[in-house]
Amino acid sequence: MAYQLVPTSIKDQAWLERLRRDVYQELFKVTFGDWDEARHARQFSECWKRGGISIIEVDGAPVGMIQLFDQIDGVEIGKIQIQPSQQNQGIGSRVLRDLIARVHQQQKRFHFLSL
Repeated sequence: MAYQLVPTSIKDQAWLERLRRDVYQELFKVTFGDWDEARHARQFSECWKRGGISIIEVDGAPVGMIQLFDQIDGVEIGKIQIQPSQQNQGIGSRVLRDLIARVHQQQKRFHFLSL
């Protein structure tokens, strides 16, 4: 499976907002009893403002996103989201494996950011 990471622009904002909704809506309903639109909007806005977001494309089609923060001594992942219809196909795993290998080649640390 070939994929590419494409840096986002303002034109991607609506697609990314829908992605977040698609990924989290069912989980939020089960966990909290209902979808909280204000919380969703706030968390999406915070993620967007932090930056570092790339769209994961497979065969030229967007299937997910990853938020990376490249530091001097390491790389942090803020978020990774894969469209529910594209999950369980190894896309997220492949992206993470490749990223971990690249980070280790650079002799940097790798970790997930806890927000």
